[in-house]
Amino acid sequence: MIPQPIKRAAKTGQWTTYLWFNADHRDAWDGEYYMRGGVSWPMLQAGPDGESVEGYAVMAGQNVATKVVTVFAEQTFRCIDPVLTPENRIIDEGVAQWFNQQSANFHADTYFQWQLEGPARPWTQRVYISKQIKPMPRFISVAWPDDDTALSAIGSLLSANGLRLDGDGSVAKEGADLRLGIARVAVRALGAVALGLNEYPWRRLPG
Repeated sequence: MIPQPIKRAAKTGQWTTYLWFNADHRDAWDGEYYMRGGVSWPMLQAGPDGESVEGYAVMAGQNVATKVVTVFAEQTFRCIDPVLTPENRIIDEGVAQWFNQQSANFHADTYFQWQLEGPARPWTQRVYISKQIKPMPRFISVAWPDDDTALSAIGSLLSANGLRLDGDGSVAKEGADLRLGIARVAVRALGAVALGLNEYPWRRLPG
């Protein structure tokens, strides 16, 4: 189980967030984090119950002192805004409120996406026209030359003990065998983070 912060403060001049945790986790977890999310927009994938169209989003933070990357939150989704019945009963929550939660919990609004801007555009446009998402997130397409490159980036974090995951989450379960898991949206979302941190690393700014 990944602990969640009890207090946070944005360091806007550095693009980071300082997170505080409860007494049980304070020594190991308090610190300044470079918060970046990863998104794999919905795609067709095979599962135990047959084929389905699903997407996945993660919110990760890299401790700027230790360089350890922690996946603090993750969410599967099939739509952006909630889908309602004629009686206003929610049949699919979507991912809109999840984006809002990450902004509130971590002062985070930037997400790396592995899909190119063209294929991703139908989904990002739905985000941008949503009236339920505030503040609006931004999405950055990372260079994804092939799946092996993404696997290598994830493997580098794992081999250096630089990646912390919720053992009960889909990222950990699907990534148990990375060679099989890369086809799954949860691992692709994590791959977007790993490649994004390589392509857009954090650097301390003057002042």
